[in-house]
Amino acid sequence: MAYILAVNGNIVADTGGACTVNDCANNTGVPFCMFMGAPFDLGYLECRERAKRSMVTATAVASFVSCVLMGAFANLPFGIAPGMGINAFFTYTVVGFFGSGGMISYREALAAAFIEGWIFFVISITGLRTKITTIVRSTRLQAADRGGRP
Repeated sequence: MAYILAVNGNIVADTGGACTVNDCANNTGVPFCMFMGAPFDLGYLECRERAKRSMVTATAVASFVSCVLMGAFANLPFGIAPGMGINAFFTYTVVGFFGSGGMISYREALAAAFIEGWIFFVISITGLRTKITTIVRSTRLQAADRGGRP
């Protein structure tokens, strides 16, 4: 699980985090100034490093709290940490490298992830999650039995 601290921080920091064009050392405020320089703007890279350190800390705290809660309430010896696939999707598809070319902004993506987490929490607490997995599991088994044919 230790590699997740470094890898998760590095991947999510590629979004640029809360860094903006105003953090650029040269051409401050110019769109895409972070790509100007050799190979990137130094001011923007410094901001990205601060964001990376913050994300490593946030990953460590979230993993610690999740592991303690899993042990205390579920009585299961599982280590819990962020999944790496969704982080790459979040960074390179939803937000885009250094916040450029993504579908939405970094702040909007964080808000969407926060809301999604609460929706999943409510679905889990109400028991709806178990019903959904039961329904999906039975239809997948039926499809597999038929080889995907009707």
